[in-house]
Amino acid sequence: MISIIKSNKEDCKAAYSRTIVDRVIKERTPVSMLDTLEEKEINLSESIRVSGIRSIMCVPLISRSQVMGVIYVDSVNKPHGFRKEDLDLLTALSSPAAVAIENSMLYSKYREG
Repeated sequence: MISIIKSNKEDCKAAYSRTIVDRVIKERTPVSMLDTLEEKEINLSESIRVSGIRSIMCVPLISRSQVMGVIYVDSVNKPHGFRKEDLDLLTALSSPAAVAIENSMLYSKYREG
């Protein structure tokens, strides 16, 4: 699994919700939380509360029935940071991204011999 994390924070320690990522990988379906303070306690992890994450979107990257990874974005301290259209866009981008990752991995194997 490939992890790429981008943050606008200088002191980012790659904080994200592993619980959400693991759930998306296991269930193979997108997750969207508009406001984590309105979510049931069972849906939240300690990292969400500690990091101050207020809204989350996460979609699986699936190619040939295999989960290649996820696209995960969150908004700290801002509830309703994403709209339904944002989740629709991530979902639309997920299949081409998964295929691109798979092709890149296959090409790397081919070049190695």
